Amino acid sequence: MLSDYSYVQKSLELNLFFLRIAKEHAFFIGVALPAKNRDLIREAEHFQKIFAGLLTEAIKIAGDGGVHSPEFLRSGQIVTDLTLEAERLSEFYSGMPLNTEITRMELSLVGGGAPPSAGLAERGKFGRLGGEGQYAEQASHGRDPGLNRV
Repeated sequence: MLSDYSYVQKSLELNLFFLRIAKEHAFFIGVALPAKNRDLIREAEHFQKIFAGLLTEAIKIAGDGGVHSPEFLRSGQIVTDLTLEAERLSEFYSGMPLNTEITRMELSLVGGGAPPSAGLAERGKFGRLGGEGQYAEQASHGRDPGLNRV
């Protein structure tokens, strides 16, 4: 059985992980929808704001109470040294703002900087930002670059 501390720690780690994913998916849905679906885009933006607010609260709780595992934060499951640049490119190519302050808050939890992602690229588990930027640019114009790989 988990202690109260371990239970809260695991809960916060799950929230930090899944709320970021939910926030990012809401962003991707919003930028992938055709402009004619303005109501759905607004709804995706609304969900993005909700998830961003919940994620901000989880970050504050984890930071204020010191209830987080340093190993988990340094694992690269939350942020890496490429996260802010990927968000900057996503904003640039989509024209849709992202709250990068959340990422900065997460980076401050990690302390001493984000975990490096270079090893991931060497093992083929993380694409170059240039490729992601190309995907974001094409997706923002309503094209799926994955379709070009046939």
